[in-house]
Amino acid sequence: ISDNAITGNAAEAEPQGQVGESLGHGGGVHIFAFEDFSQGCNSIVSARVEDNVITGNTSRNLNSSPQAVRYRAQGGGVWASTAMEPGGTALIRIMGKEISGNGPTVDTPASAGGGIFATTRADGFGVETILIEDNTIGPDNRSHEGGGIAAWAVSSPDGDHHIEIVKNEIKDNTGFSTSSVGAGRGASLRVE
Repeated sequence: ISDNAITGNAAEAEPQGQVGESLGHGGGVHIFAFEDFSQGCNSIVSARVEDNVITGNTSRNLNSSPQAVRYRAQGGGVWASTAMEPGGTALIRIMGKEISGNGPTVDTPASAGGGIFATTRADGFGVETILIEDNTIGPDNRSHEGGGIAAWAVSSPDGDHHIEIVKNEIKDNTGFSTSSVGAGRGASLRVE
């Protein structure tokens, strides 16, 4: 995905009480690099988001369920995730240009990564890398956790997972609070 203006889009959660995983993820861009577990192993998956202007996008989550953390509004601008089988390799690169003015539509504590949300998933067993490089992230991205970037490197015991955040200008973003303290105005990192 290169040389685009990606503006004014929204990813919405499913109605309360419905089951699914595409719950307010990736208002501007949604990338899930995965291997179909029923098709075997050893695949190589690569995706690149390059030289785009990604601005004014939203991830919406109005679900008031007590399990709100499951219904997160993630990645107002970009949502990127990997999950590979053993022997598989995934690389997602997010690089160049501007990511600004993105986030959830309401100040919900169940939101992460106003500009970019990146995660390697615990059900991924391959070599999995998300590279976020040479971006201007801000101003005015906002989220409860990681106004500019929320990055969660979560690995299985057999996985080799990496999230690299290199040579970015991360500025003037907001990690807001509703009932508790917002985490990471610029970036929020979680390693499990």
